[in-house]
Amino acid sequence: MAIALQHVPNEASEGGAAILLVDDRPENLIALEAVLRPLGQRLLRASSGDEALKTLLREEVAVILLDVQMPGLDGFETAAYIKQIERTRHIPIIFLTAISKESRHVFRGYSAGAVDYLFKPFDPDVLRSKVAVFIDLHEKSAALAQSEERFRKAFDHAPIGVALVDTTGRWVAVNRALGELLGREEADLIEQPVDAVVSPDDLGPNFPFLAHELGTSGRNIHRDLRLIRRDGATIDAIVSISFVNPGTPDAHFVVQLIDVSERKRLEEFRERFVASAAHELRTPASVVAGTASLLNKDGMKMSEAELERCFTLLERQSKRMAEMVNRLLDLTRLREGRMDIRPEKVTLDELAQAALEAAPPPDDKTIELRIDPDVTVMADRECADHILTNLLMNAYRYGGPKITITGGRRIADKVELVVSDNGDGVPPELITRLFEPFTRGPASVKIGGSGLGLALVKSMTEAIGGQVEYARRSRGGASFIVRLVPADA
Repeated sequence: MAIALQHVPNEASEGGAAILLVDDRPENLIALEAVLRPLGQRLLRASSGDEALKTLLREEVAVILLDVQMPGLDGFETAAYIKQIERTRHIPIIFLTAISKESRHVFRGYSAGAVDYLFKPFDPDVLRSKVAVFIDLHEKSAALAQSEERFRKAFDHAPIGVALVDTTGRWVAVNRALGELLGREEADLIEQPVDAVVSPDDLGPNFPFLAHELGTSGRNIHRDLRLIRRDGATIDAIVSISFVNPGTPDAHFVVQLIDVSERKRLEEFRERFVASAAHELRTPASVVAGTASLLNKDGMKMSEAELERCFTLLERQSKRMAEMVNRLLDLTRLREGRMDIRPEKVTLDELAQAALEAAPPPDDKTIELRIDPDVTVMADRECADHILTNLLMNAYRYGGPKITITGGRRIADKVELVVSDNGDGVPPELITRLFEPFTRGPASVKIGGSGLGLALVKSMTEAIGGQVEYARRSRGGASFIVRLVPADA
């Protein structure tokens, strides 16, 4: 006999756990309700097997009291269907019968999935106590399922890599963050050795050894570790290892991995930055100190021309230090998000003209403008002026005699503004570090410069929502491409 069941969405119900009472005789249902009402749970009625199955599709039920003798679907057939449905197969069924007392009927009831088989008339206290046991089990199971779901969500959505590892050192479960950290799918890691993703230089004690050590001491382990991504890249991480349930079949490790690659990179950058800044400031500071000492010692004996040279040197080196300090402060404010950025609608032509007024070309340089006068962008005028002025000064110092400013081409969601020259271009060994502070080429030794201009260009461009990149021109020379946010974005 086949039944087509239509799924009915759950309906919100008041009260505690639900008990489904199934009997074709109304007086029996009334009697069951009277017995079970003291339990304080929700009591659901069904007068047939069909009605019981439909109720189960829309209600969460803790236990079923099912009459054996019913027209249509009898109790045994109804129980068989209940156990075939994934959503209901776990619900305990207590059979109630007044006539099917033979052992073959009892055996059939247990075979159909019943947890108990009671004969009418039954003792109300006994029935109530049996049902209470299943209600208690239901509530504990629901609480456990809720706790497991909370743990699963916390595990899956943790912002750091978290994994469970067995005592042999193989992955048992990994969360999304760890998979992304290693560039691998969960299926690629499960049951694979943890050591396979650890840099060979960082392999330490194996997991069976750790199980013994941690199981004995109860300590946790925290250490730096280098991990290998699928693409071969190396990641600096901090690993924390805890041993759970030592001495039991369920013993396992909880491993937490935090990517500190960016932190280490920033620490190394900060160290290089401070060292480079100190080195760059030392030279003008030494010149100022030496000149001041000379003036203090021999100033009264110097000629007017010698004094003028000393004061000119002091002024030039003081300005150099002031410029460097100001640029260092600008970089610091940008990187800490303390720069006041005020984007406004402005044409590329306005930006170029303002930069040329601030930094006009020297006599041996020519400027050609190729800018669409109607193209507008959203930019902070002060930042944009700094960006273009620094690029122009860079071209004046290191570029060829002809400089071109091109603007207006739309690429994806940005508008390009390009400063090009026909000089020698950037040496290949400097390209990857071009926008880092104090990156200096051989020409800068003679020409000078703070070494901060292009670092400021990158930081300020990103601060106003743009990007900047270097490109070598096919006919020689350098192009710095600044991509800005269009006003109509």
